[in-house]
Amino acid sequence: MKWEFLGELIELIQATAPRLWEIYERQVYTEAVIGLLQLVLFCLAAIVLFKAGVRSMKAYQDRRNDFASLPSDLIAVLLWFGAFALGLLAVYLAGGVIERFVNPDYYVIQALLDTTSMHSMHSMHSMHSMHSMQ
Repeated sequence: MKWEFLGELIELIQATAPRLWEIYERQVYTEAVIGLLQLVLFCLAAIVLFKAGVRSMKAYQDRRNDFASLPSDLIAVLLWFGAFALGLLAVYLAGGVIERFVNPDYYVIQALLDTTSMHSMHSMHSMHSMHSMQ
């Protein structure tokens, strides 16, 4: 009985493995495209913040002697800091996006192993619960 079940399980895995691979591979590419869109948005936001900082600093330079223009200097620095932070985030994201496009098989295998390890941990927990009840 146990061996029949294992044989059926092996047949099921052999039948579903190619489809499962396709599904995970498509997910890896989906994540890469989403990451690429985020990368573009972060870069655009960084450019907008940088240009706003330049405009703010220019306004500060034009009204340098006016006491009311002092916050423009601080605003420019804060905008540049935001642009720099978004630029760093974009650089960080770029690595993952490029890796997923260049080597999707690695991420498919990683996802499959993660799924397998989660199921095996769940199975071990279930078996432990059954043994402790006896």
